[in-house]
Amino acid sequence: MTPEAICLAFVLGAAASGHDRAAPLRPETEVAAVSAHLIAWLREPGSTSADALRERVARGAPPAALIAMLDAFQQAPRVELLDVVQQLASYRRVDVRARALVAWAAAGPSHSDRAIAAAATDMAPSIRRLALALSQRHPSAAAEVHVREMLAHDAALAAEAAALQDATADVDEAALDDEIIVLEPES
Repeated sequence: MTPEAICLAFVLGAAASGHDRAAPLRPETEVAAVSAHLIAWLREPGSTSADALRERVARGAPPAALIAMLDAFQQAPRVELLDVVQQLASYRRVDVRARALVAWAAAGPSHSDRAIAAAATDMAPSIRRLALALSQRHPSAAAEVHVREMLAHDAALAAEAAALQDATADVDEAALDDEIIVLEPES
């Protein structure tokens, strides 16, 4: 029996059983509800809310709800929930990992160094690019070392970083020229 036949039999059997079921929540409604719960637990102090958040994330939550929670964490970090953020920094989806790394870095200087180290060794090029941005937002000697090591092993990203630095230097020089023009006395 093929998988399609099994699925069809299951659907037909469920339809023939006559059980009335409530219509499932629309996905966007479910995501909004889960997001609201995660954010409420994040904002509510205490171990009960922290445990509820950990449990819900461990059971699985829609990526959009996780992103909403990570954005809220970034605005008001709760260090006692940093383990959840660190766990999400290795999530399967790149967008969730990226938000988790940004939230992790927002938790303080020592945490930003570890978030940058994690981003610098991620398999996804976009996350390694994020390591560059995080190192500029949260500069430190440790961050500089992580970025230098990353660029030594990633020639393509090193070339991108050099091109970006050159473009930034050109913009800075143009801005200085504009300031000089503005500051020159009028005749």
